[in-house]
Amino acid sequence: HHPCEALLGYMWGDGCQSPEKYRIRFTDDNLDILSKVERVILEQFGLESKLYKSSTTCSYELCVSSKFLWHWLIKNDIWKYYANSLDVIPYAVRASTRNDIISFIAGLLDAEGGFYLANNRTTAQITNSDVNFAKHVQHVGWSVGIAFTRSVNQGLSEGHLGGPIQHLYVASAYSDLNSLSVLEQMSVKGKDFVQVKGVRQRV
Repeated sequence: HHPCEALLGYMWGDGCQSPEKYRIRFTDDNLDILSKVERVILEQFGLESKLYKSSTTCSYELCVSSKFLWHWLIKNDIWKYYANSLDVIPYAVRASTRNDIISFIAGLLDAEGGFYLANNRTTAQITNSDVNFAKHVQHVGWSVGIAFTRSVNQGLSEGHLGGPIQHLYVASAYSDLNSLSVLEQMSVKGKDFVQVKGVRQRV
């Protein structure tokens, strides 16, 4: 299911690109997500990744160093950073199919968010500290039937870029139900949520 776009979405959330040794690194405490990243890199690019336990936190790091993969990303204008902040969703993703774009959002959500029930409706949240990127995700999400609302957590809760935390919430009442279903299916956290939701609704 559109694995490259999900990989890019996850990279925009919890990954980093470093020109030194052509390295791409993903950090998470959820091994299921890192296992998916590892599988996609192997299946799509034939590359082995290395998984490390972080020495300072409870998280894990997955690294891949490949000149081939690095140049494939750059050739497709996929570069996460611009002026020391997150750039927009890559054009290669935005110019793709509806499901490709939803897959990118699913990867981003796995990195920086989660699913939950609110008033028996499915919703999801993405947390980010770059206001321009948050607004951009809103616009792109609306274009594929996923309606995001945005709230700003001012004050003490600041993100790694020094700005207030941006919370994007999926407004299921205004979203396309098929798009929400695709989002759940393409997300590691979404699949887990579907199982929990099913149990709660049967009780």
